[in-house]
Amino acid sequence: MVLIGAVDCGIIAQNVMLAAESLGLGGVYLGYIRNDINRTAEILKLPKYVVPMFGMALGHPAQDPMLRPRLPLEAMVSENHYQPIDSQVLADYRALTRAYYQERSKMDTDWAEQMTESLKGGIRPEILPFLHKQGFARK
Repeated sequence: MVLIGAVDCGIIAQNVMLAAESLGLGGVYLGYIRNDINRTAEILKLPKYVVPMFGMALGHPAQDPMLRPRLPLEAMVSENHYQPIDSQVLADYRALTRAYYQERSKMDTDWAEQMTESLKGGIRPEILPFLHKQGFARK
């Protein structure tokens, strides 16, 4: 049920973001609220069976930032059966994201390096105990 709820939250959030953007608003997802999920739940006074998935900030943009490159569809979509990703597509995407991060933030990194770094350590180890406390993921 947690997985189904998380997917549903993502679908709803994307629809909210698209509606906001159609009205000329900008938005950003706030995943950091899960960095201290217990404190977030305390601040929001969440009852049992409620889990904060993310926040969302909407408003009138003060700037027009460059768009982050996205993985090309051929790297994410398979037709009729799983199709392995072409290594050249990933290499091209890595080069594209390296140029993006360099221009935007003067960072010498790319998508794969950032993902590798973020997955090295434990990611939000308090999530499972929090889900248990809220009445989920017990089996």
